[in-house]
Amino acid sequence: MSEANVRRICRGGLIVILLFFGPVACVFFEPCPDVKPYFAIQGLHTQHLRLTGQGQNPWETPGDSEPVRWGDYFLLASFEKRYHAAGKGGASLYALSCDESGHSGTKVGVDTLYLIALTDYNANYRQGDTLNNILLVNDWTSPPKDSSGFYPLALYFEQNRNTIREEAFGLRLTEPPGTAGAYRFRLVYALRNGDTFEATSADARLF
Repeated sequence: MSEANVRRICRGGLIVILLFFGPVACVFFEPCPDVKPYFAIQGLHTQHLRLTGQGQNPWETPGDSEPVRWGDYFLLASFEKRYHAAGKGGASLYALSCDESGHSGTKVGVDTLYLIALTDYNANYRQGDTLNNILLVNDWTSPPKDSSGFYPLALYFEQNRNTIREEAFGLRLTEPPGTAGAYRFRLVYALRNGDTFEATSADARLF
């Protein structure tokens, strides 16, 4: 192959590279928007959900008067939050590694939580009793497809003792209710700095 042909091939390859990577580079190297890496918990909300095992988010919100089989039921808790920064400095970020506000979790970990029955639940747990002994949790890193995605409460405390990574978590019960009917719960969530947050659920119709 002649030297002229080699030069033409090289020039052509360079043009292809520039055409392909030029626009991509403009996207990849756009500065990230300012983000605040930490979140502070300001309040607590709860929502009744039912596991379906189908789709990307394998759960659904039942209607207010719709009965839910207790084994498919779980209570989703989500934080009302405020985002904040940790201080000045740090390297510039680019679009390949942009993070969302709150990605570093909280600067205060969890001390404990309690789920309290506001109605008689079954023969073992009456109104006012704490249900922690029959409680499992999921930290909502990825929504569980079935009840096997939940794990012991003690593990949640261990993993979130110094910082709470996720902005929501799910709770499910391991014992059935005594009878089909409406059940209501109060969730108490305490941080290691002494702050405590509470939320009372709407009625869940379980059978």
